[in-house]
Amino acid sequence: MAGVMVFIPTERSAWQSAASGDVAAHAPTESLMEAFDITDPEEAEYAAMSVASVAALTRHGARFVLGAEVNPDQVDDADDTGNGEVVVHGLRRAQIVSWFSEELPDDPRVRTAAQEARGLGIDDAWHLDEVQALIGTQALLWHAAEELED
Repeated sequence: MAGVMVFIPTERSAWQSAASGDVAAHAPTESLMEAFDITDPEEAEYAAMSVASVAALTRHGARFVLGAEVNPDQVDDADDTGNGEVVVHGLRRAQIVSWFSEELPDDPRVRTAAQEARGLGIDDAWHLDEVQALIGTQALLWHAAEELED
């Protein structure tokens, strides 16, 4: 059985609490693929990670996302299906395979986007010029799970 990649928006200082138990995440669901008009599975994973990064920006003021490969039976749809929102049940630390973060977290563009997006819903934040500029010009850095500091 193939695993499902999920992307968990969190903050760097609290990643451990987001890496176990039942957590909110974003996944390359059929609804997300329809909403983004995507058919390629890799593009769908990238879209789910991007949405999770905006969720992290709105909630925590920075784009920090954990990537995990979980069993399909651990995943249930949540309310915001168009953005691939899911609930992951029983996430284990060993299922975290990667994490993504800003290359330049102190960049003024990151701070501005975070200020504008803070407290908004994903859809509202997604359409902000500052957030689109950030997504379009500043790719997140990929890190192996082993690089996470305990």
